[in-house]
Amino acid sequence: MASEAAEYQRKVTERAQRRGRKKGRQPKPPSQTPAPDDQINLTDTEAKLMRKSKSEGYTQSYNAQAVVDAGGSYLIVGQRVCDCPSDAGELVADVASIPASLGQPTKVLADCGFVDREAFKRLEEERPGWNFMSVCAAKTFNGTTL
Repeated sequence: MASEAAEYQRKVTERAQRRGRKKGRQPKPPSQTPAPDDQINLTDTEAKLMRKSKSEGYTQSYNAQAVVDAGGSYLIVGQRVCDCPSDAGELVADVASIPASLGQPTKVLADCGFVDREAFKRLEEERPGWNFMSVCAAKTFNGTTL
């Protein structure tokens, strides 16, 4: 992207130095996001381009998930790695990562990144009697506060 930025700056400078009213079109700045087919890591094709926030750059990454016993031991009871940059939609698979030998939880606590109304509904249908909680500031989805 550095070469694209340098090329853009060169075009802007050349346009500014032209005399008269016919300077041509304003150069288009380089895109701040990579194209979908841009590939950084040729040895790991399953990794995806991700970023932490809008102010961060893109990196070839995975999203590691850990399921923790919040009942006192704080041990990791399940784990998995996915190629989705967002945690939304990952709750069902994360709960499923808990080995059967450990038993199944009766309460699930998830942070705001996991708020997905459809996932909560699906888990409530699949696991009656479970208690699902999400810790976050008031967040609305289709006019309903979650």
